[in-house]
Amino acid sequence: MTHYSLLTTHYSLLTTHYSLIITHYSLFINHYSLLIAHYSLLTKKIT
Repeated sequence: MTHYSLLTTHYSLLTTHYSLIITHYSLFINHYSLLIAHYSLLTKKIT
């Protein structure tokens, strides 16, 4: 029983860690696309 609870705790920690990585990665992608859009707007204003 204790072994089972340890396994479930470990599994939930793994899933939380994985979802945090996914959230961080999607935030990074959104930030990067915003930077690209801002840069293209700047270049359109210059030309």
